Amino acid sequence: KFTVGESSLTKHYLGRLQAVYLSEHSGAIESSEFAIDLERPYFEEDAEAPTYSSTEEELPSWLFTWDEAEDEEVGLGGYLFILERLEGSTTHALAMIELPVEAEEGPGGTAVPAYEYENVSGTNMLTVDPSAYVTTIDGTFRYTVIPYDKLDNIGEGLVGEFRSLWSGGDEDSTYPFI
Repeated sequence: KFTVGESSLTKHYLGRLQAVYLSEHSGAIESSEFAIDLERPYFEEDAEAPTYSSTEEELPSWLFTWDEAEDEEVGLGGYLFILERLEGSTTHALAMIELPVEAEEGPGGTAVPAYEYENVSGTNMLTVDPSAYVTTIDGTFRYTVIPYDKLDNIGEGLVGEFRSLWSGGDEDSTYPFI
């Protein structure tokens, strides 16, 4: 038993495998070169926090956008989107949505009524139906976008906050504001 790989690096190895069964040894099998990738995907250094906007319709819809992350060794696997409600000195996680870059078709397709995710010309766009995650959308929220690569190594996340008011229906409080 030994440790392979180094955090935040990709290391290349050659190996040899020998099976032992009931004190009998098989011949050694040599491997080709293989890599163990512990590099994390990343956003560019000057990447800004993801942006937030809201619809001005009868029913609310939140739109979050962010630029693509990169992973040059094994490729970007996707993003983890986390939505939290901020209340005083505590937070409450409301949603953790896994957004694979290459969506897999499952039974019944990939459409999920609570959110819609797409990449348009290098910009990731996540539209969320807040009523699927919260009972009241009035409040202050934090959202985090965390990239991961195809080996599930996670990178540093981008974080944003917004305040949402959607009460009584009068002119001043009908729609969310940032």
